[in-house]
Amino acid sequence: MGNGYNGLWVESQGSRCAALWNECAPEPVSLDPQYSRRDHEAREIAYDAELRAVEWEARHAPRTIAARAETQERLIASFGQFAANALDLSANPPHSSPATFFLLASSLRGGHGSSTQP
Repeated sequence: MGNGYNGLWVESQGSRCAALWNECAPEPVSLDPQYSRRDHEAREIAYDAELRAVEWEARHAPRTIAARAETQERLIASFGQFAANALDLSANPPHSSPATFFLLASSLRGGHGSSTQP
């Protein structure tokens, strides 16, 4: 059968693992952000506001290509604002905003102002 592990080696490895396990903190440190009830409520309010903005845009379908492009810009900006709130991005890099980022990303993929969809 070849090179097997003997009982002494297995026992020593088990003891070593148990010792390392016992050295660990009983409660692991949470790396997740901790939000208060007020923070959670503020995020819910921001979510609701952006959702209402998107629903409003959906009810008022644009009839021209120019109006469609403006609507797209507003929706992307709304999503950028929602993402900034959801991801807690309060400090933006200079000359940048989540809305600017999403508008740029959309234009790079050819989606901004060049949609062929009705």
